[in-house]
Amino acid sequence: MNNATFLDFVLFICYRKIVKLTDLINKISSVINIHADQLFRARLFTINDRPIPYQSIVEHKAIIACIEAKDKHAARLAMQSHRKRAWGEIVNSLND
Repeated sequence: MNNATFLDFVLFICYRKIVKLTDLINKISSVINIHADQLFRARLFTINDRPIPYQSIVEHKAIIACIEAKDKHAARLAMQSHRKRAWGEIVNSLND
C-alpha cells in the first residue's frame, strides 16, 4: 500500500467516524427536542392550574445573577433547584 492509498484509507475511516458522530448528534438532538416539546405541552396544559409564577421570576433572576457572576456551580445548583420545584408544580397540577 503506497502513501496515497494509505492516506485515502485513513481519510475514509475518519469520514465514517464523522458520519457516525453526526448521526448520533442528530439522534440526541431529536430526543432533546421531543423532551422539550413534551415539557412545553405539560406546562401549557397546566398553566391555568398553577399559581402565578412569582417564585419562578425570583429563581430566574438568581440564575441570571449567578451567570453574570461567572459562578458555574451556583448557576447549576440554582437551575437544578428551579427545575425541580417547577416540575413539582406541574406534576401536582396533573395529579389534581
